[in-house]
Amino acid sequence: MAATPRLEEWMRLSKERLRDTDIMMEYILDLYEFPPNFSPPQDLGNDILIERVDIHHWPLYRISTRSSLGTMLYCHGGDFVNEIVSQHYQLAAQIAREAEISVLVPIYPLLPRPTARFEQVVSGLCKIVAIRHFNITSIAGDSAGGTLAMLTMQRLIRIQSPCASRIKSLMLISPLLDCSLSHPESINLEPDDPWLGIDGLHLAARLFNRDPVTLIPWIERADPNVSPLFGNIADLPATLLLSGTRDLLCADARRLSARFRNGDTSENAEEWIAGSVELEGFKYVEAEDMLHVWPLMASPEGAEAREVILDFLRKHKRVTRILQEQKVQDQATGIGR
Repeated sequence: MAATPRLEEWMRLSKERLRDTDIMMEYILDLYEFPPNFSPPQDLGNDILIERVDIHHWPLYRISTRSSLGTMLYCHGGDFVNEIVSQHYQLAAQIAREAEISVLVPIYPLLPRPTARFEQVVSGLCKIVAIRHFNITSIAGDSAGGTLAMLTMQRLIRIQSPCASRIKSLMLISPLLDCSLSHPESINLEPDDPWLGIDGLHLAARLFNRDPVTLIPWIERADPNVSPLFGNIADLPATLLLSGTRDLLCADARRLSARFRNGDTSENAEEWIAGSVELEGFKYVEAEDMLHVWPLMASPEGAEAREVILDFLRKHKRVTRILQEQKVQDQATGIGR
């Protein structure tokens, strides 16, 4: 995949930060003094409606069209540090336009903010899903946002939330699924990844999981509350997972794929299997030579990946509509009796 000069420079700076914990820490602290803008661009299209519907002290944007039916909760990525960028909003607008689904984009707390912790952020996302009038039927995210998306879905299932049954699809783009970043395959893939580095990303994940009292950053190996790879996958909704082979996080995707291939009750999260696969309720797309979060990029390969995403969402939107119509019909039949 050919990268533009601007993207190449972005990746070079990112790799420099993420391979050196001292540089990464300095970068995180600078963000406290100079927080970036998170507002959506105004050039998403004349047909796109942008509303700010803040909830629980979080900015929350709804990207939609007049024909939108159902809602996706989309968690943006950024190493738990970087704010949402225009490419995230452009993807949300394309989903709203072409899949006719509203997209809710939460501006959740990022490092080094005091409330930027897994527990508080996932809890906040669950509260958003629980708001019935949002009619959230899909959860999605990229990179660190994919971590949060899957953790949110797993928590809803674990606490037996009534909202869990409303979620019909989970979509993950290049997600970080094992925040310990200690698997040999992750280490093996890092040299060929021009964007991510293990040490800086691991630092950010540990800070995002810091102890609320002592503030000590830590990650416990195989903690399902932090690393969704180790959580329950048996009850997940239909799941689409996308990863590129020039992304060190492809190791996580291959391990999740192996769990599904071995049966969705498999607890073996160490085995990995390369290559795309489509199973009942699970589709994994592994793209050769693709970079981290390539579906967000303005490239032929990115456009192709977005079509896969749109087809997946349209399919499960139809399923949701059929189930809703059947429920109405059953209720009407019951009343008639």
